[in-house]
Amino acid sequence: MMPVFISRVAEGIATGQFPKTTEAFILPGVSLNDSSFTAIPVNASNPAAAMVLANLLSSPEGQLEKFKPDVWGDPPLISTQKLPPNLQAEFAKVEGEYGVPLKELTTNTAPVVNAEYTTRLEQEWEAQIA
Repeated sequence: MMPVFISRVAEGIATGQFPKTTEAFILPGVSLNDSSFTAIPVNASNPAAAMVLANLLSSPEGQLEKFKPDVWGDPPLISTQKLPPNLQAEFAKVEGEYGVPLKELTTNTAPVVNAEYTTRLEQEWEAQIA
């Protein structure tokens, strides 16, 4: 047993680094699940292009691409049940590579950062980057 990002298991099986019998699992209340955020600094040289990228990353198609273990490996931040059937099927296909249902991947997990740290992180972002 070893702790890894869940996408690493799917990628390892696909590339032959891990045996096909390798199984991923979640430790309830201990496994981490944290959203990625896209920010556009006020001094961005091309804020319009940055917004296009942010929109792409948050779109169903962008979330699907990021979900693929060999691309990024992050679970989607959108409700896949609300998507058209063809996109639901695509998400289900990728989900099968993980060996763990998406619902199990995203529930009963521990947050990576607490609210106090998030507040400080936002303040430091404003002070040093934005």
